[in-house]
Amino acid sequence: MLGVNAMANDAALRITDTAMRVCGGAAFSDHLQLERFFRDARAGGVMAPTADVLYDFYGKALTGQPLF
Repeated sequence: MLGVNAMANDAALRITDTAMRVCGGAAFSDHLQLERFFRDARAGGVMAPTADVLYDFYGKALTGQPLF
């Protein structure tokens, strides 16, 4: 589950970043929700647990190390 969460966050970041580049200034328009999706995807990188922490937990779980 930890790995899936981290990978989903990474995918959301890549997809929304690409969409913002493709749409240009129109991506910030009120009639598109793209800017909100972009902002929400970025929140996953700064809100606990961050993707880096999830990857750390995932690696420890795979190698049999204690999580804490």
